[in-house]
Amino acid sequence: MRSKLNLRGDSGRERDLRCDQRRPPGRPPGFRIGILYVLHRPFWLAIAASVMSLLVFGATVLVLGEARHDAVERARQTSANVVTALTGDIARSIEVYDLALSAIVDGIKDPTVMALPAEIRRRVLFDRSTAAGFISGIYAMDARGYIFEEPHGKTFRGSFADRDYFRVHNRSQNVGLYVSAPFRSRIREGVLSIALSRRLTDERGDFAGVALIAIDVKYFHQMLSKLSVGPHGSAFVIESDGALLARNPALAISAAPKISSNTFAQMLAADRGSYEAVSPVDGVTRLFTFSHVPRSNLIVSVAPALQDITAEWRQRSTIVGALVIVVTSSFMVAVWLLAIALRERDFAQTELRKMADTDGLTGLANRRALDAVLEDTWAVASINGQRVGILFVDADNFKAYNDAFGHNAGDEALRLIADCLSLHARRGSDVAARYGGEEFVVALLGTDDKHAATVAEAIRADIEAESGRLERHRAQPPITVSIGYVVCSPRPDNSLAAALRLADEALYAAKQAGRNRVTRASDEATC
Repeated sequence: MRSKLNLRGDSGRERDLRCDQRRPPGRPPGFRIGILYVLHRPFWLAIAASVMSLLVFGATVLVLGEARHDAVERARQTSANVVTALTGDIARSIEVYDLALSAIVDGIKDPTVMALPAEIRRRVLFDRSTAAGFISGIYAMDARGYIFEEPHGKTFRGSFADRDYFRVHNRSQNVGLYVSAPFRSRIREGVLSIALSRRLTDERGDFAGVALIAIDVKYFHQMLSKLSVGPHGSAFVIESDGALLARNPALAISAAPKISSNTFAQMLAADRGSYEAVSPVDGVTRLFTFSHVPRSNLIVSVAPALQDITAEWRQRSTIVGALVIVVTSSFMVAVWLLAIALRERDFAQTELRKMADTDGLTGLANRRALDAVLEDTWAVASINGQRVGILFVDADNFKAYNDAFGHNAGDEALRLIADCLSLHARRGSDVAARYGGEEFVVALLGTDDKHAATVAEAIRADIEAESGRLERHRAQPPITVSIGYVVCSPRPDNSLAAALRLADEALYAAKQAGRNRVTRASDEATC
């Protein structure tokens, strides 16, 4: 891992400052700054153009989204009006049927009526109910479920005590009007019907049977068939337990199915409302608008499909969206091509500068770049009152190592040293460079004696350890380094050249003392 260094040490602010100093007095800066951004920061221009294009695209999406919302809301309102009309129609029919049932219950409780001749009694009991449409049967049952009265005086065998309406009234005296689950009639050749029923009681208030009106579910089918629900829409009447009484379009099944889904719970939670959901029947996403029928367990719903509601909107949106995408994309591509061309020019220039300032073998800064960086570092330290640490690093016995094991091994050793230097000179202000041959320099801005010594020793130890780990497999001795360092405070009475001389002398002392060690400059007090 090698450091990516700003070899010249120039920040963007410092370069702009120098540009400002060279600008002729009195010239307005605005236009010049704009030109500089276009020429030297082409991606900012491309990003700005892209943001503008995205804003245009985003505004278009918002407008189209609002148009879709309006289309859905219009469909919701239309469906709500239709549901209200259907609910009112069914509620009025149930009210008529309930009046007929109440008349039957009152008549059966009246001894005078029950004492009348059979034909007259039937006219009195069932006169109000015979005029109502879609009635498949009107009956009065006793406490065992046997029919004892019906409009035409027919007799029927068998008990109907197993029906849900009979069991409900038998268990409770406070049910009132009860709407049953759909059933196949045993009397009228299996006609699918529902029953509206009321409890019969004797003079003591005990259960005495049930009065009921059986309604053919074709009543609901005929009502829904008049609606135009679109190619993929639906309208239906359903009971609160999920029993589907009628649907437009009709399902290809003979029995009344029971609907069970998570979204159906939304219909049960409110008297009326609207929501979008996937139909559990056919998987089509629809806008379900519903209302409960008063005094019953019936729910009426109109559910146009979202794909039908938004068909016209999708057509318009496709055209508008395609035009916006083509225009904004073309604009963005043109601007980015220009930015890439300018960037490639800048990149080529940067690479040339980098090649001139980088050591090809180690990837560190070379001697030319080091000179400039050291001057900048020294100047910054002088301005900010900081200290500068300079480390001279030299590979021990490198010529002999190179001669004994070859140039490839020597190059690998130099790269290993460079990697260790980069690892420890990792602060943004730290600089590591190849000084020449097997010599390296590390500059530490804003350091002290302890930190410089710690860094130097860590570099020496890591190089010895890492080299030893690698060379054990090659039967070669590990490469080691000697390091001399100095920590100076730039002042008028000292100079960068003096600091470099002291660090070099410290390196020489380390070599003389036996190599593979760190030595501090003995005359460092002059810094």
